[in-house]
Amino acid sequence: MNNRINYKLILRDKTIQNIYLEINKKINYVIDHGKLHVEHVIKNTKNICKALSISKHNKRLALIAAALHDVGRLYDNNGHGFEGAKFAKNYLNGKLSNEDIFIVCDAIAHHSTEDFDFNSSNDVAWVLLMADKMDNVRSRYIKKLINEKNKSKISYFIKKIVLKKVKDKIVVKVCVYKKDIVNDEKLQKIFALYKTIIDHFGKESLFKIVKV
Repeated sequence: MNNRINYKLILRDKTIQNIYLEINKKINYVIDHGKLHVEHVIKNTKNICKALSISKHNKRLALIAAALHDVGRLYDNNGHGFEGAKFAKNYLNGKLSNEDIFIVCDAIAHHSTEDFDFNSSNDVAWVLLMADKMDNVRSRYIKKLINEKNKSKISYFIKKIVLKKVKDKIVVKVCVYKKDIVNDEKLQKIFALYKTIIDHFGKESLFKIVKV
């Protein structure tokens, strides 16, 4: 068993690289679900794990899950979490313990809010859910596919989302473009989800909106 498997080795794997290249080619996404998105989710995962004091072991598993979380889009866009979990189970066989494979695959299978079990005790799944949803930022959108109609449906006004621990609170700062119209309803949904996740870890949350 190769206990040294980690997200960096996964991202260097040509099979994984080709899958993420093909995903954006296969479906005419408005939002990138390839290398750019995966890099964002990995960065978010690191920040979340630091802020929430996630164990070193669970951080490793969360980063592995982040590296593989959207591979399922190559096979089934609508059920991509479950397809991704199937792929990850085979891919990680012999590279992690069966217990760790289950944790990672469970996180991948349920990283969409529609599929997430909000009674789950899998901390890796909670981290991945937040890391994925934190990537609702303008830099992820494929500009040539953006028009006024779909711009109104997405959170195009967000530049970046920053999460860090300040004393005994987890501060979530959403930086929005000052010249854009900010959709308060979307922001409230984002805040509600993040609060639920932070509450799961027994932490107090504070939300800030900053115009940049």
